Amino acid sequence: MKRPLRTLASLASSSLLLSSQAFFWIPIAEAQTLAPDPANGCPTGTKEATSAQNPIANPNFAINAGTGNGVITGPGFVPAGLGFSSDLPYRGDVVYPIDPIGGLSIQDANVNGGTIPLAPGVINGRGVTAEEASRLGVDPISTYLYSNPNASAATPGTPGSAFTGKPIVWRQQTVPVRGATTYNFKAAFFNLLVNTGAPGSNGVPPAIILFVGPPGGPFIQSPQPFLVGNPNTFTNLPADAVPGFPGVVNSRQAWIPVQISFTTAANQTQIELQIVDIAQNVTGDDFGLTAINLKECSPNIGVAKSAGTPIDNGNGTFTIPYTVRVRNL
Repeated sequence: MKRPLRTLASLASSSLLLSSQAFFWIPIAEAQTLAPDPANGCPTGTKEATSAQNPIANPNFAINAGTGNGVITGPGFVPAGLGFSSDLPYRGDVVYPIDPIGGLSIQDANVNGGTIPLAPGVINGRGVTAEEASRLGVDPISTYLYSNPNASAATPGTPGSAFTGKPIVWRQQTVPVRGATTYNFKAAFFNLLVNTGAPGSNGVPPAIILFVGPPGGPFIQSPQPFLVGNPNTFTNLPADAVPGFPGVVNSRQAWIPVQISFTTAANQTQIELQIVDIAQNVTGDDFGLTAINLKECSPNIGVAKSAGTPIDNGNGTFTIPYTVRVRNL
């Protein structure tokens, strides 16, 4: 049953018997707000709506720049048509966005066996497996965006030139949303550094923060950065835990889900989403990004239906009592 709870409640007097348990009400907020525990996904009593369409354009980076595999495009902004913008220069399709310029490249695990060109044994990636994809509610994925944020699109020839903290790796504006609705925004990240030594031994891990807000801001953000591939990200959790995903180990060379849940303002119809890396380090800080997803959080509703004993009306017709009971599970 896909009707929102407020609609169901309005029908109670005429057609529904409602249980005495409290309902989960999506708050009508005057301003966009974070959920009580945003890194754990949809709030308690709710879940991602499986029937809702993902409004993100090109969420798996299956559409590339069309420059041809292994073709360097030269410094510049991300080409039009990819569905996103970035502070980083786009270097080409299936290339190593090598230092000192760094930048972005859309990779395809079906090309070169998933090996990153020119960086064997140091940096490597692969597609999202069926098991990893199931955590995200998607099918297996072969394509992803490689981020190596050494320089900006404005000053691409100067190593580490652009940023003192937060290059926006991926940005999508005017994403359609509904007002006064709770959403979960998530994506998968892959620490491309192969070295299995101590965190930072061959470069710093990316430090990911998710931002949400109306187009142009103001924005709200993840409470703390997620260090992809660093098992010591969250001090209040077991060393290898990923919030909201029991059993998922925050390790290198694996696709790790990162998420933030929030509630839109009462009349909000569009949103801007950003993925920011605050590590900004020339040594290391190479990561993959894919499976970007935005889903509504819907109440966990149970519906029970039962028919009573038929009553003979004495005129050849029968009345059968029929009860529908809706519960917040």
